[in-house]
Amino acid sequence: MLLSFAVENFKGIRTRQELDLNSNLGNEFEDTIMTDGDIGFNLCSCLVGPNGSGKTHILSAISKFVNSIKTIEDINTAHSPFLLDQDSASLPTKYEALLYNSKNATMYNYLFSVLNGEIVEEKLEIKENKKGSRKKLIFERNESKITFGKGYATQGNLLKSMITSKGLIIYYAQGLDIEHINFINTWANLVYLFNPRRANIFGSQIIEEFEKRINNTSEDENSEESFNKILSHLSKALISFGLPITKICFEKNESGKFTYKIKHKVLNGEEKSLSLEEAKDFFSDGTFNTLNMTLFILLGCNFGSLVLLDEYDDSLHHNLSVEILKLIRSLNKNNNSQAIITSHDILILDNGFRRDSIFLIEKNDDLSTQIKRLSDFSLRKDTKISLKYLNNEFGSLPKILTEI
Repeated sequence: MLLSFAVENFKGIRTRQELDLNSNLGNEFEDTIMTDGDIGFNLCSCLVGPNGSGKTHILSAISKFVNSIKTIEDINTAHSPFLLDQDSASLPTKYEALLYNSKNATMYNYLFSVLNGEIVEEKLEIKENKKGSRKKLIFERNESKITFGKGYATQGNLLKSMITSKGLIIYYAQGLDIEHINFINTWANLVYLFNPRRANIFGSQIIEEFEKRINNTSEDENSEESFNKILSHLSKALISFGLPITKICFEKNESGKFTYKIKHKVLNGEEKSLSLEEAKDFFSDGTFNTLNMTLFILLGCNFGSLVLLDEYDDSLHHNLSVEILKLIRSLNKNNNSQAIITSHDILILDNGFRRDSIFLIEKNDDLSTQIKRLSDFSLRKDTKISLKYLNNEFGSLPKILTEI
């Protein structure tokens, strides 16, 4: 689980900004948090703010952080400095995450910094969640100097000959059986970013992969059953959203190949079978995005650790946005997964969000992004948040000029 994430000198973010996902408000909407001993964290958090405030940059920073762990290639673009001053281009981009592993009740603090495609700092520390425990160093890098903590000298000596400034230690150590490093890599591989504006691309890619696997019976004999089970959940969700769809499934065509089909209601009570391309042409952007996003949510929240949804409610009616939010929360709770969403639908804030799960994003006077947490304001827990937001009690509203 992600407890907090911080980034500095990344795109529109100049100074260190942090998303703190720890829950600290007692019994407010307890079904939207997960607890383990004295640790509690939000399962679904929301970022709001005007266009251009930096909401997308925050999710992009998390995505870049995890992709840099997974592949060396992403290190080349991990240094993405703030461009609106004279100094930031020569400074590194810094990333830091605090994670929690409930299986061994351990917190993981992992950070790295990148400058011009090279790692200049990297560190992994752990701390058991029990009284009196101390931080334990797994490894630390400061430019070319690399140190491994007590108990990791043997693995460290194996790694040192492979490590270069172009890749993270955490990446090079994937092949070694080091429990705490394996946890970081496993978590990173289960973080997914979805943007409705890329729904067409995502939908095509995931369905093509499904069709490839389901038609390769030698690879997975249970593909038809397992994938159709996922699509059955998708169908039920879309029907509950009020969409005129009766079923989504894989069925065989004349050549015996399984293809993706969307069954749509017709006036005579029968069904019209649509391929993915036909559905893309037939449905509105909002409906087609909903099809793809709901599939993404089901896959991400069922099998992933963290789902990032950028403007998930783009082109959606408010009531549908609320129903999708309910689906996300249900899946998060049942699968111990998390979600971070961005939204321009301010009314969504009145639908079960804890005050410590809402983050207000705005630009400072120096044109850089600032993150404020709603729980930092003095509010009653029964406050109608949307009304106070629109009354500009928190800031983070668009600044409309009356004179130009």
